Amino acid sequence: MNKKTKLYQCPGYLFCMYELLELSTLKIAKECGVSFTTINSWLKEFNIRMNQCYSKPGENSPSWKGDDIKSYGGIHERAHQIDPKPIDGKCEICDKVADENGKTKLVHSNKDHSYRLPINPEEWWWIHESCHKKYDGSKECIPERKKGQIYCNFCNKPINKRRVILNNVAQNPNRLYFCRKECKLKFIFKLQDNF
Repeated sequence: MNKKTKLYQCPGYLFCMYELLELSTLKIAKECGVSFTTINSWLKEFNIRMNQCYSKPGENSPSWKGDDIKSYGGIHERAHQIDPKPIDGKCEICDKVADENGKTKLVHSNKDHSYRLPINPEEWWWIHESCHKKYDGSKECIPERKKGQIYCNFCNKPINKRRVILNNVAQNPNRLYFCRKECKLKFIFKLQDNF
């Protein structure tokens, strides 16, 4: 068993299995009793030519969807590609340099929470996490409210009306609405601190 698990550490074995027999990394991994990522890392270690579908970033990738991004994370990833982290590590609000120990780190933030596509680097900035929280809480960041829309009383994000109706809550102007439980708890703790 011990010999079988260490087969993947032999460049000749991997070359024969992957190149000559044309087995997938998943099949080689099952035979060796390890994960396919382990096999991939050893293939890279031995400079064995790998399938090129994993090495085609951006528009060259067969999975490229252009500006058809639907997730919050996907928009942030695309923004990172278009507007990379500054080398000097300065916050665009306070002009302080990010700490090397990671206590004050830079985060990529959309200035007005619009997340428009295509991504415009002018609408994004690199700021400290603490500056981001302060800016998000300020009135500069809060977008104009639309009539008839329900907003979270803590973070001011719009709440889906369908979600409110599903929770059997009547739209009452005196009622407090929250988009998540976290917002509700933070709001309660903020009230307790004021008294």
